Amino acid sequence: MHFLPFYKVSAFSRKPYGGNPAAVVLNAGALSEEAMLTIARDANLTETCFLSASEKADFRARYFTPTREVELCGHATIAGVHVLVEQGFAEPDSKVTLETKVGVLDVEVKRRDQGVLIWLTQAEPKFSQPPLNKAEAAALLGIDERSLGELPLEVASTGLPALLLHLSQRETLGRLRPRFEDIAEACARAGAAGIYAFAITGSRAKARFFAPLCGIDEDPVTGTAAGALLAYLLKHRAIDGGRLIISQGNEMKREGEIYAEPRGGRVRVGGYASTFLHGKILVP
Repeated sequence: MHFLPFYKVSAFSRKPYGGNPAAVVLNAGALSEEAMLTIARDANLTETCFLSASEKADFRARYFTPTREVELCGHATIAGVHVLVEQGFAEPDSKVTLETKVGVLDVEVKRRDQGVLIWLTQAEPKFSQPPLNKAEAAALLGIDERSLGELPLEVASTGLPALLLHLSQRETLGRLRPRFEDIAEACARAGAAGIYAFAITGSRAKARFFAPLCGIDEDPVTGTAAGALLAYLLKHRAIDGGRLIISQGNEMKREGEIYAEPRGGRVRVGGYASTFLHGKILVP
């Protein structure tokens, strides 16, 4: 029998059991795709990050939901790098490069009084128009079009495409009644992983992410969608060029906080993390 180091980490939270939990497996280079999917399914979290050696970067990262591999996951990246720092494979106040399906990404590690803040520079923003209108998108979440804000419905991606839906009031987020089967079908047509419903006031946003197409009805805190949101807001000149702070997850009682800011034509997202489980997992 062969075991690998295994962790569960609360990403985008300074406290265990908050934010978005992700599993992390170290020394995963010899694992088959089938074995990774088996582990991710058994871990039963929204994402599992598998870290291994890389010839192109400091480490290679692969990301699996319980049902499939995805190209990039923000909160699992934060969790993975947190484990690397915690276990002495990366230093605070350093830069770590990760080989991913969307290319080599830079991760910056900064020591702060509250802990270690981890910044992930995401892929170049991409945008597309979905094959549905705002009224149809609102209906997917069980609300009327009159609850929507003025910004356009659009698919944005900085690594994982999200269908962005602007709500006029933060309170509407607590009244959403998502139709998961319809959301999955609409996102498949739109080329999006899920719907990111958000409301924004100044430099602060509140959001929820529904991704049944990826086997995740609702994701507690979503770093890739947060990056896509900032890129979208900058494109439409709906925010000044500074930092955006996104809160997400309080409807699931797992509230977390994501920082997002422009970075040389791209965006980066940042957050804290906390390990709540450390052990070993049997290789399938």
